[in-house]
Amino acid sequence: MSALHRIHACVYRSVIMLKADMFRMMDITVWPLVAFLSTALFAAFVTTNKDVLTMIILSTVGWRIVYNFQIEPAHIIMEDTWSGSLEQLFVTPIRTWELLVGGWIIAFIKTIIVALLFVGVSTVLFSFSMPNMNILVLGLLASIIAGMAFSLITLGIAILKGPNSYGFLYALIDAITVVSGVYYPTTVFPWPLHAIAQLLPTTHAFNLLKQAAHIGEASFLYLILTSMLWLIIGTLFCSWAVTRARSTGRLVRMK
Repeated sequence: MSALHRIHACVYRSVIMLKADMFRMMDITVWPLVAFLSTALFAAFVTTNKDVLTMIILSTVGWRIVYNFQIEPAHIIMEDTWSGSLEQLFVTPIRTWELLVGGWIIAFIKTIIVALLFVGVSTVLFSFSMPNMNILVLGLLASIIAGMAFSLITLGIAILKGPNSYGFLYALIDAITVVSGVYYPTTVFPWPLHAIAQLLPTTHAFNLLKQAAHIGEASFLYLILTSMLWLIIGTLFCSWAVTRARSTGRLVRMK
């Protein structure tokens, strides 16, 4: 069996489980839409500035991109833990990078569904029109890369800590997103927190999305440097976590 077959197997199984489980379907329909509308409708109440509404729409899409890409690879581990089939997963020839790619493909599919939902609702309710497309594409790509970097850390934590880590992993990206200034400039934070925000690739990805809506301006230098930094940190951490879990027998005791 080739790497492509193993990646396809990960994706196929996740799609089947997505269609069969109402909880998973709500995670890409009702819940993100409620979160989006609660913010967008409030913004429409306090301002008629179309750029603000556009920024909220784009930033919410960016938030979901980072969330989906960050959690999906670890979600594969979670599913096998909950179903009691974790040992079967680890005796297959699947490699860590194949599991990651499979998770990222599912994250991309979910993101497309959520983005189309947001754009459709925004067009009807707020007369949404596409902003600067070049900057928008760069901002979306930057959000994907940030989500990938954090997914390496998330997967490593899930492998090391098992079920005890899952609540933390779901909350982690929300905390990172808040610190990254998803709807506001990070200058609103006190200096130490503002400095930390500048080290996160999500901060600069969200700034690109704001720039696409003609609000603020992003630093491409910081975006490139922080993205590379967290990809390196994530790769090293995930590799260490897998090696550590294997050497201690943690993988088969995750349940």
